[in-house]
Amino acid sequence: VRVSNEMIRQSVIGLDAVLQARLVTDVANALDAALWNGAGTSNTITGILQADNIATGDLDPEDVDSLIDGIATAMGNKVTPTHWAMDSDMFAAFRKIKVGDTDARYVFDPTTVQDGTAFRLLGLNVIITDAVPSDSVALIDFSKVVVARDVNAEVKILDQTWGDYDSVGIRVVTRMDTALLQDEAVTLLTVDG
Repeated sequence: VRVSNEMIRQSVIGLDAVLQARLVTDVANALDAALWNGAGTSNTITGILQADNIATGDLDPEDVDSLIDGIATAMGNKVTPTHWAMDSDMFAAFRKIKVGDTDARYVFDPTTVQDGTAFRLLGLNVIITDAVPSDSVALIDFSKVVVARDVNAEVKILDQTWGDYDSVGIRVVTRMDTALLQDEAVTLLTVDG
């Protein structure tokens, strides 16, 4: 983040608090994207949805049976799934499924879809995230997912880097990795396209 010295001097609000909040948000978003779906390039890790040999299956957002089939795939791979992960549109699509063509009852009882602040489908917690592709749902056993931190978040003030522009920089660096203890700990269900 590059900040001009003039901005720092003339700030009427606590600029340090604003910058801190911005940096925390930026780092959290970058980590979230990488831990879920990182491509494994030199600047990022391989996310759990990109790991080798994860289980796959078909998804039909209009048919609850595709979720049940995903659970069966996971159980067949000796995995006990703990969470669903999907974007908000996919979650809404499943919540809107109704019994039959003329019945106005939902397949998922609206009073049981939410347990306090947690969303649930078929007895499993739902994580709503944009890191899962919009045409997919991930079924995960988090007891078989590990996240390791190599370097805790380090903040550096770069007072020389942009000296020609009367600016300072703030850099945050952290090193983390994720891995699956069992390849099939993730089952990625995708709409057949």
